[in-house]
Amino acid sequence: MRFWCVATLFVLAQADNFQQFVNALSSLATGDPEFDPQWQQEFHDCVASYKSELPGAVNGIIQGMFNYSRSHGAVNDTWKPTIGQPCTDPRYMEKNLSTIQSLNMSFCEPCNTFSNLAYLRAATRFCRRDKEKLWKMNDDSKRAFLAAIAMQALGSLFMHGSETGVGEAADCRGQALVFFVTYQNMIAKFPAEFRNNPILRDVSLTPQPSGLEAVAALQHAYGKLPVEEWNDYYLSMGPLPSDVSKPVVALALVCLTMVFPPGVVDEVAKVLFEVFAHAPGVDSLMTFMQKHYLPTLRNATKHVKIGYFQRISFASKALGSWMPLVYGVLFQEEILQSKIWQGPEVNKAGSKLMPWVYKLADTMTGYKNTDSHVKNADSQVYPGADWCRDKIPHAKWHEATANGYIAFAELTEYIAGLVSADEDVLLSARSLETECQNSAQVTCLLGISQDLSVASASHWPWWIATTAVVLAGAGMLILLTARARHQHARERLLM
Repeated sequence: MRFWCVATLFVLAQADNFQQFVNALSSLATGDPEFDPQWQQEFHDCVASYKSELPGAVNGIIQGMFNYSRSHGAVNDTWKPTIGQPCTDPRYMEKNLSTIQSLNMSFCEPCNTFSNLAYLRAATRFCRRDKEKLWKMNDDSKRAFLAAIAMQALGSLFMHGSETGVGEAADCRGQALVFFVTYQNMIAKFPAEFRNNPILRDVSLTPQPSGLEAVAALQHAYGKLPVEEWNDYYLSMGPLPSDVSKPVVALALVCLTMVFPPGVVDEVAKVLFEVFAHAPGVDSLMTFMQKHYLPTLRNATKHVKIGYFQRISFASKALGSWMPLVYGVLFQEEILQSKIWQGPEVNKAGSKLMPWVYKLADTMTGYKNTDSHVKNADSQVYPGADWCRDKIPHAKWHEATANGYIAFAELTEYIAGLVSADEDVLLSARSLETECQNSAQVTCLLGISQDLSVASASHWPWWIATTAVVLAGAGMLILLTARARHQHARERLLM
């Protein structure tokens, strides 16, 4: 294993924190003093192109991490990795104390720290996609989504590097906002009377700050305030979105509702809710989804008419979009804690399978992955990827979920087009339905019932049932991951 236990860095200038920090991580991971300068310039241009407060927030969160390291954290929130002290966080298998001497910065989880740069490749992919084919989301949503990705990447890096409460909070909030921003952009295309309904928009009975408002608050904190004041500022802003399970489970139910009749959705949901009923924190959210979310969602989507072929296309896009996220969950130690699953053979196999999983997902969705390093899961995704990916499960969680962020944005934008009540969309749906009805051989082979309103799952072929279970199961797996992370964040903040 190639690893440099000690790297020498000069004090970083505020104006150039990102470039120097990425290169410092590269030196620590591989001995190479510079990491992919072309990509770094692309990231710089990407962040600057949307004319927001993000450049200041990026520099601020990195500077905040340096300052917190130098002060060894705060009185009730110490920077836990310490030179000469054992690594103690029980959640992750990586306990490899590594030190940047000139900054007095120690990491217990170097690979879990380095691999967060994979999320920033999602940011550059987002910008490339906008140049090649404009995102339909408005400029405010574009800026917020890009900022959420960057803040989640650096927040998670902060958390794994420091094992502090302030790092944990930055990680959890950033991740939740990545999903909330795109999910709420989709809800904004629903019929007017449902767009601001808190049950749909906020996954709550009462109105909450939006993802855009929360992103603005975080950017202000990171860019304008010292690190010691971040958490107090979050709390002063009220209940900012921080639970990633809400938009994730909500989107899973939207996918099921768009493809299947209510009876199928109810049966699948009922089974899954019973299976996961005793998981920590799941029961209350599932009750809300059954009693409030699903009925409201059905009212909001009753105008949508989707033909047979479009349902098949939708199911394929949905499964492919969820695939990288679900693959990442398989390497989340907080959920799958088996020693065998975390062992070297499984991890190496999981590493080799990544590009094939991505290829299958891209084939199913039809989306274009513009980053060859990400698509091929090669050594340039992040510093140290060539050895971290084979050995450390959580590094694969970071890399796979980062790849899933763009697919998630593509999926929500596709759904937004279907629910927008745009006449062109409805005409397209009717055309596909007519085509399907005229292709008796195809419908016979697929076993699709001519009556799409049937409520019994027995009328639907095996592949429909499989799709329903996979979609719902994907949402539930990610829900459990989110709940476990949320619980650990609470425990850490109380330490």
